[in-house]
Amino acid sequence: MKNLTEQEQKRRQQKAYENRDAIRPGDWAYMVCSRADDKRVFFSLSSGTLVTKQPEEKIKAGDPVKLTCTAVITKSNGYGPFVDYQFRVCATGVTVTINGPDAQALTHQRTTTAVQNRDIPFLAGTMSALQAISQTEQRIAQMRDGISHITQTITGMPGGGGAKGLDDLFAELSELEDTLKQEGKDYLHRVKEAQKILDGISSPSMRTFVVMKYVMFVPNEEIRSGLNMTRRSFERAVKSIEGAADMKSVLWQERYIKKSG
Repeated sequence: MKNLTEQEQKRRQQKAYENRDAIRPGDWAYMVCSRADDKRVFFSLSSGTLVTKQPEEKIKAGDPVKLTCTAVITKSNGYGPFVDYQFRVCATGVTVTINGPDAQALTHQRTTTAVQNRDIPFLAGTMSALQAISQTEQRIAQMRDGISHITQTITGMPGGGGAKGLDDLFAELSELEDTLKQEGKDYLHRVKEAQKILDGISSPSMRTFVVMKYVMFVPNEEIRSGLNMTRRSFERAVKSIEGAADMKSVLWQERYIKKSG
């Protein structure tokens, strides 16, 4: 992990390990592409940039890319036990390894049914897009701090020192700032499209359920408690939504949610 104190790295590692069951093999997650070219796809993570190959159906900046967890790996290092996750990038079949803190920060969901609803990945990607912006902002802040430190060190050297390597750092910073601008534009577009999907849901109760589960990723037990749903009605609601072609096609039953009182 870049620019983290040993204490911060240890704390993040321990927390991720304690929550290692948050993601299990078979669970799916989404990462938003931060930039892409003809051969490669880039994803911004707090620990750096993940790069994978470009599939035949081209992925572009702002697109949510689906991952499926294939393995949970636990090991130990100087800070104690840690967890990594292996994911298969569904569009390419490539397997990537993501550290625990970064993987658990992705929008992810455990599902018992095959998801057919084409609106779900788009809605899920809205939150991922916001997270990508936050991660890029953090990396920019860290890089600016690093450049400032190097500049002060060079200035304080006898004879003024030299600026070897600074050009590369400024170029990388400029590239990150361009990425942030593009991510911001993509996010605004995604929010507008997501709002159209939600506005197309005629049932207020279904709309609330969809936002909680597929946009905000509220834990299932909290959804059931907050909406006064039985476990069986919750499972039926999930099945009806994920099995439909899109949100407009869902055969929603108001009895899924009990009326209070």
